[in-house]
Amino acid sequence: MLSSRRITCLLSDSQDRLWAGTRADGLFLYRADRDAFVAVNKTSHIRHLFEDRKGNIWVATHLGIYILAKHTVQFRQLLAKEPASLLKEVNVIREDLKGNIWLGTYNAGLIRYDPVRKSLKMYTTANGLPSNVIAGILEDAGGALWISTDNGLAKYAAGVFKTYTVKDGLPGNVFNYNSLLKHSSGEMFFGGYNGLLSFFPGQIKDNTRIPKAVFINLRLFNQPVRIGDETGLLKQNINGVKELSFSHEQNIFSVDFAVLNYVKPEKNKYAYKLEGFEKEWNYVQRPSATFTNLPPGTYTLLTRGTNNDGVWSAPARLIIHVKPPFWATWWAYLCYVLLFSGLLFFILRFIWMRALLKREQEVHQMKLDFFTNVSHEIRMPLTLIMGPLEVLINESQEFPVLNRKLLALKKNAGRLTRLVTELMDFRKAEAGKMALQVSPGNLVNFCREIFLSFRYLAVKHQIDYQFESGERRIAVYFDKFQLEKVIFNLLSNAFKFTPDRGTIKLTVSSTGAGSVQVTVSDSGIGIARENRPHIFTNFYQVKDPASRNSGTGIGLALSKKIAQFHHGDLTLLPQRDNDMLHTSFRLELKLGAGHFRPEELITPYLNTDNPVLYQDYPDVETFTESQVPALAEEEEVNILIVEDNAEIRAFIRQSLQQRYRILEAANGKAGLELAFERIPDLILSDVMMPEMDGLELCHLLKTDERTSHIPVILLTARSGNIHEVNGLKTGADAYMTKPFGVNILQLTINNLLRLQAGMRKKFSQQITLQPSNILIESSDEEFLNKLMRLIELNFINADFSVNTLAAEIGMSTPVLYKKIKALTGMTVNNFIKSVRLKRAAQLLKQNQSTVYEVAYMVGFNDSKYFSKEFTKQFGLTPSEYLST
Repeated sequence: MLSSRRITCLLSDSQDRLWAGTRADGLFLYRADRDAFVAVNKTSHIRHLFEDRKGNIWVATHLGIYILAKHTVQFRQLLAKEPASLLKEVNVIREDLKGNIWLGTYNAGLIRYDPVRKSLKMYTTANGLPSNVIAGILEDAGGALWISTDNGLAKYAAGVFKTYTVKDGLPGNVFNYNSLLKHSSGEMFFGGYNGLLSFFPGQIKDNTRIPKAVFINLRLFNQPVRIGDETGLLKQNINGVKELSFSHEQNIFSVDFAVLNYVKPEKNKYAYKLEGFEKEWNYVQRPSATFTNLPPGTYTLLTRGTNNDGVWSAPARLIIHVKPPFWATWWAYLCYVLLFSGLLFFILRFIWMRALLKREQEVHQMKLDFFTNVSHEIRMPLTLIMGPLEVLINESQEFPVLNRKLLALKKNAGRLTRLVTELMDFRKAEAGKMALQVSPGNLVNFCREIFLSFRYLAVKHQIDYQFESGERRIAVYFDKFQLEKVIFNLLSNAFKFTPDRGTIKLTVSSTGAGSVQVTVSDSGIGIARENRPHIFTNFYQVKDPASRNSGTGIGLALSKKIAQFHHGDLTLLPQRDNDMLHTSFRLELKLGAGHFRPEELITPYLNTDNPVLYQDYPDVETFTESQVPALAEEEEVNILIVEDNAEIRAFIRQSLQQRYRILEAANGKAGLELAFERIPDLILSDVMMPEMDGLELCHLLKTDERTSHIPVILLTARSGNIHEVNGLKTGADAYMTKPFGVNILQLTINNLLRLQAGMRKKFSQQITLQPSNILIESSDEEFLNKLMRLIELNFINADFSVNTLAAEIGMSTPVLYKKIKALTGMTVNNFIKSVRLKRAAQLLKQNQSTVYEVAYMVGFNDSKYFSKEFTKQFGLTPSEYLST
């Protein structure tokens, strides 16, 4: 008997077996032979029992669904891919006419199990169920499922759920679990909290009339829009409007609509979609569509609804235009395109103009390079002219007439050199890198000197050549060398364009307003009106076959720049019809020095009688060969000349070979090899050479221990401070610009050799007195210090020799000999001996060893020889030195 157990469900199967499910003791089967229930399964909580058409027993428990197949005694559990917890809440099990098993759960909705595919499918409120709590399931003759829940009765047919509630005549919406019955007549009974519901499914008629959706109201910012109001949106009822247009400021609006179904209208459903903005329908409870901040464009609003039985209406359409703001209209975009096109045009034009300007600059640079290269090439023959000329001047001092002619020739050659320098300085002026060296001077005397330089040319062409100045002295701060170019250029141009028997006038006058004017006027052909604006333009030339010379077009441009560097100006004066002087240029300079930078002012060479007067720099004194101080050397001095120009190399050799032994190399690479091989006393090298230039040669020589002590003089035609700095940075001892004087070259060589001799004396003294404590001040001193350390480490090594020292230092014996001789004036043996004797003197001063022991400690095996050499070195015997 099961009287003491709580029965939850009973089942009489097709085999007339009685099954009983309990709440806590599991499943029981009635045995007629025993007249008692026998426990079949100990699963604690049995919720529901069901037999399908195949005779399989389905048992719903709190642990899941178990199936007992027909003619078997073993239960198997129904497994699902979905969470297993869904099958633990099954309240009811039914099988439909198609063989599908339907499981009604407590709170997970309805589950369909396909025995063939062994798959599960869930249905919840999202699919149309009125509730996820399933109380019972029945199937009518048409195959429709009737599902009782705690929120009404649902009909499932053709994949659609239809819900019936108290609004449809039900006594209540809440039904009891498994309280249902299908009569053989087809009538269905469902028991609920408010009574029993019975009905014939075939007698229930659906409302199949298709309703109509209409628009009923428009609201802007949640305020109703009236016909003809200030918004201007409606001119008639909205139901008759096909299109609405909103401005970009009317960005929040709502459209209300309705479905014309009056049978249980509370069961109507609604949906809307804005085509062009949304892809899916929006299902809502209230028939209203609200939109905010729609982008500009054209959209179509679709609305639809269902009647009480779920029949959908045809969509109602309303075209909605959202106008863009004025900055996003088509004409605004047209303006943008026009503005962009204009900007693009100006950018492309700018790029094109910049390309043209770059091309002009390249052409301009080519012209500058041309003049620079020509100037560089002119310096080479000038060097060959100036050198022999100085030799002839020195040799012709006994012949005054010849000497004066040679001096005049030298003066004009020097002037030619300055004109060549002017061409090279033009590039610096163009780049704004011209550095002034300003000093006070008498501008009247300065201009008069330049004026006199052209007197011979004036006499030759019978030109009335005049110099005028109301004052004898006008003190002005200016750069003599740069301003000379300006005056020379103005006078040179005047002579070019003035015919024979013409007039040229140079005038210097003070304005009385803090400035001075220099005017150059001529009675030449004049300058045409159309050419006057371009006269100071670089490379601009007036075509005039009558002129005596053809220029380069840089003279006036350079002159104006020099005037501007002086904070003055150079101008072309207007031509007056009644004036016989057709062309006049005026140079105006400020008085005083306040307008110059401090670094531009230099200490001038002043006349002691009157410091403000202009005084030329004194010429370099001419030395004869007998006047050049000689070097007291035991051996002949070797000088290596590295020059790619054979003529210049021959000229330097002839100038120096009487006093020095000359070595020659045609390029930097050959010069480097020869320097390493011969170790000369001095190297004279050009800068611009093939294979290896002079700067690289100098750097390699100064960074190699074998040759770092050798003085190097660089010769070049490249003028300017920046080139000299580059040369000296490589370690060069001197830098000379071509053309150079032979006397200056000889003096420079003599000074460097004397400096080297002084350094040699210094090193010799240091080695003799304090060789162990020499401060490292240069690469040569570091080299000597390294030698001394090696010697001191090998004092007691009897086999230590010159060859061993050369191997240790990494040089050949001849190279080491020349290096030591150049630095100290000693042979290598004497250098080693000097270091040993110095160490001996230090050990004797310590008074801890005998003379014999000290001699042995510093490498002398013969004490008599040690005493002899010690006495020769220090003037005292070791014993006398010990007692001092």
